[in-house]
Amino acid sequence: MRETLRAVYAQKEDILFYLKADYNNYIIMENVRYMLEFEDPDKPFLLGHVHAPGPHGDKISGSAGYVLSRKALKLVVENLDTVKECGMLDRIEDEQISVCAEAAGVEVRDSFDFLGKSRFSNVTIENLLGPYPNNTPRWYPEESDYTMPKYDLHKLPASPLLVSFAGIDETMMYVLEYLLYHLRPTGITHRWRYQQPQ
Repeated sequence: MRETLRAVYAQKEDILFYLKADYNNYIIMENVRYMLEFEDPDKPFLLGHVHAPGPHGDKISGSAGYVLSRKALKLVVENLDTVKECGMLDRIEDEQISVCAEAAGVEVRDSFDFLGKSRFSNVTIENLLGPYPNNTPRWYPEESDYTMPKYDLHKLPASPLLVSFAGIDETMMYVLEYLLYHLRPTGITHRWRYQQPQ
């Protein structure tokens, strides 16, 4: 991880944000851009799905992907050899980056949307949308029908501004690509507007 961060930082040029994703993440770049439109790259933050909040710092889920601001990457790289928490520790990558970033003065936080839902998903689509282990439905699409004049977005199991899915195999990558960018159901339009909270 340390050498990767150094290599990325060496290519900085005019890059504002750095997105880390795994080979099996599906990233919706339009939602990444929208999420970051309201963020300042010169403020140090690490943004992702916080899977282990706690008194000793929040831990970002690497499987969901995460974003480092330009300032955050600078602080982390500058402290790799001087801050104990950024040293060669026997930790998994997402825990290591979380601990190091926080020790370097970077804010580690979740990216909640206007509904209070995380925009990074650290689980598969099946686990996100499928039934609970006891076969209780996780959500009822008919109650969240976007074509109805009134519906409750809070009933959605995930943010409508979701940035990432984890654990996506090759076939599901193509399925998502088709559903998001090629399928056009006739007569369906978004009737809701979203704004970033101030």
